[in-house]
Amino acid sequence: RKGINPQKIGETPRVGSVYAHSIYPSEDNNFLYAFDEENNFDIIVWDISDPSKPSLVSTIQWSGENTEGDAIVHNGQVRGNYLLTAYYEAGFRVFDISNPANAVEVGKYETYRDPEGKGVYERTIRTEYEGAWNLYSFLPSGNVLVSDQSSGTFIFRVDEVDVPTAPTGLTVTLLDGDARARLEWSTGNSNGKGKATGYTVKRSTSRGGPYTKIESNIIASKYTDDGLSTSSSAVYYYVVTVTN
Repeated sequence: RKGINPQKIGETPRVGSVYAHSIYPSEDNNFLYAFDEENNFDIIVWDISDPSKPSLVSTIQWSGENTEGDAIVHNGQVRGNYLLTAYYEAGFRVFDISNPANAVEVGKYETYRDPEGKGVYERTIRTEYEGAWNLYSFLPSGNVLVSDQSSGTFIFRVDEVDVPTAPTGLTVTLLDGDARARLEWSTGNSNGKGKATGYTVKRSTSRGGPYTKIESNIIASKYTDDGLSTSSSAVYYYVVTVTN
C-alpha cells in the first residue's frame, strides 16, 4: 500500500463559533458553500477561484429567519445556478446563486412544519436539530431526494420558473388639466414564457419614495390615476412592478 500526503494549498481565515458541518462547491469551482450547523452564519460563501487565497463573499440565511424562527441549516448541494438545502425545521429550501454575493431564496417545501402540504403548520421552529436532514439532487431522473427526520423521505421535481420581465419605458401623460395621469409601459417575455399575471402601480410625492400602492392586479399595460392635485407645486413619481 502507498500512503497519501495531502499538501495544503490555502485556508480560510479562522472564524470563531462556527461549525462548518459540510461544504459544497459551485459547478465552476469558483465558490464554496459552507453549512454552519452551529447556527451563527447558516451558510457561508467563499471565493475559491484562487485556492491559495480564499476570501469571504457573503452569508445566506433562509427567508423566515427574522420573522418565523431561527432554523439551523444542515446540508446542501449545488445544481446549476441553484443551491438546494436541507434546512432542518425550515424544510427544503432552494436559493438562486447566480450572483453568489446576493443569493435569493426562490423555492421551498415545508417538510417539517407542513409535510402534507395542507397550508397549516403542524410544528413550530424551536431551533432544534429536527426536520430536513439531508438531500441528494443528482438522480438520472433529475428528481431530488430529501430526508426529514420527523416526516420521512420526500421526492421533488425541481423545475426552473420563467420570471416575467420587469416593465420598461414607463410614460406619464397628464389629462384634464393635470387632474389625472395616464401611465403606459412596455412588457417583456413576448414568447409567452414567464407571462405576467398583473402589475402594481405605486406613487410618491418624493423622488425615491417612499411609495404608496394605489392599484394592483392590473392586467393591461396601462393605468389612469385619478384625483391628482392640480396645484402647480404638486409633483408625482411612479413605480410599476410585475407579478407572476
